[in-house]
Amino acid sequence: LLEDLPQVLRFALQLCDGMSHVQTKGISAHRDLKPTNCLITEEGTLKVTDFGLAKVLAEASGEQEAGFAAGSGLSTDGGTWEYMAPERFWDPKSAGGRADIYSFGILLYEMLTGQVPFAGQTREEYAQIHQKYALPMVPAFRSQPAPLRALVKTCLAKDPDERFESFAEVRDTLAGIYVTETKEREPAPLVGDDLKVADWD
Repeated sequence: LLEDLPQVLRFALQLCDGMSHVQTKGISAHRDLKPTNCLITEEGTLKVTDFGLAKVLAEASGEQEAGFAAGSGLSTDGGTWEYMAPERFWDPKSAGGRADIYSFGILLYEMLTGQVPFAGQTREEYAQIHQKYALPMVPAFRSQPAPLRALVKTCLAKDPDERFESFAEVRDTLAGIYVTETKEREPAPLVGDDLKVADWD
């Protein structure tokens, strides 16, 4: 739980910027947005990591994925159940941008409340919970500004068509909330050096 709402909003804006950036590079979906794939730099900037390169390479080579990867809840459908969109339990290949927006909604809810909205034990239980259960209105969530609650609810719509169309749209809405709540101009997207592989070596 981050009790500093402006900082929560800054992290959320940075996550949207990161996802919008990679989509311009031809990566249509992350498939596994979750806290451990969001790193914070020493400067306090959120960086989205782990875009499933190993999964892409395995699919390209025709290899079969092993039943479960290391880590709690990570399954052969290429996601972590606590953060997975409902449709992905039934059709793992439906991992488009709106499935990532659902995962983003879970992350934002968790930053605001200190807990994920849905918890289960098995894949089947998580599938039913994500598909049918209403978003828990815990006190920490009820106390948030109404436009922010509405944004989270839209991200977490059960029907993908009822979610935001893109992270750019989410960012625009978040920026308005940020301005209203902080009385400051929203942070501009951060732009770093366009490094080649050799630069990272």
